[in-house]
Amino acid sequence: MEYLSDTGVPDMLLTRRPDIKEAEMMLAAADCDIKAARKAFYPGLRLGGAGGFNAFDIGRLFLAPASLAYEIAAGLTAPVFNAGKIRNEYSDALVRRDMAVNNYKETVVKAYSEVCGLIESSENIRERIDVKKEEMKIGKKATASANELFRMQFIGYLEVLAADRDYFECCESYIDLEIERMKLQADLYRALGGGGFPAEGTATAQ
Repeated sequence: MEYLSDTGVPDMLLTRRPDIKEAEMMLAAADCDIKAARKAFYPGLRLGGAGGFNAFDIGRLFLAPASLAYEIAAGLTAPVFNAGKIRNEYSDALVRRDMAVNNYKETVVKAYSEVCGLIESSENIRERIDVKKEEMKIGKKATASANELFRMQFIGYLEVLAADRDYFECCESYIDLEIERMKLQADLYRALGGGGFPAEGTATAQ
């Protein structure tokens, strides 16, 4: 299984995106057009149609041999008379196929870039959260120390308030980072077509 990056997100998750599914269907439709155009190059014998013949009504085949010969001849010569039209249709089918291929490539590259960007942002926010957690530990110890020094009358109450303010501002920043991380996680979920996340143990934001 191929992976999108070292974070452990498999490439196959991209196929769950609606835009990639649409591009794949357009590509499949373009390939069908080419197959149909190719078949038009080859003449075919058909009993029936304007002549009213039925392949299983053998008796009627001998009632109008001229009509039969005409229809067979028409079936053989139709591609010759319509050669220009067939070539144009075939060329158009090739153009549609090329356009569908280019559209598919562009869609996949855009999806890949979007997911990679979200993964990188998620990893960056996790690093910032880890740093902020350490700051919170230090701030909590600072407030405890400030309160202890205040009880021992080594500092005034303003110093205690300042330590508490710094700690609460650090906690507020931590909450903002967690909210941002969860938004990125939701964006990544949508970017993967709402198809979920990789298994536990990856570096993706949990």
